[in-house]
Amino acid sequence: MNWMTTVNNRGVDANVGSDVTIRPWLATAQKYLILGFERLGDWQERMEQRRRLMTMDERMLHDIGLCREDAINEAVKPFWRV
Repeated sequence: MNWMTTVNNRGVDANVGSDVTIRPWLATAQKYLILGFERLGDWQERMEQRRRLMTMDERMLHDIGLCREDAINEAVKPFWRV
């Protein structure tokens, strides 16, 4: 059993194993780190999708139901905006 399994399955234990002590803030810190990395991944994916949108020609845009103006409006949004 590793410390992540312990935190996820039982919350925060005072003593896990022989030498490992999990502090009360560890579960919260783990949660926020995971959320932060997920957010970074979302931003990166959104930037890539908007970049690809600008490389599409008129036919491809029409296939997905967009015009060039819609594509430009979407592509100029900052990566953190949905």
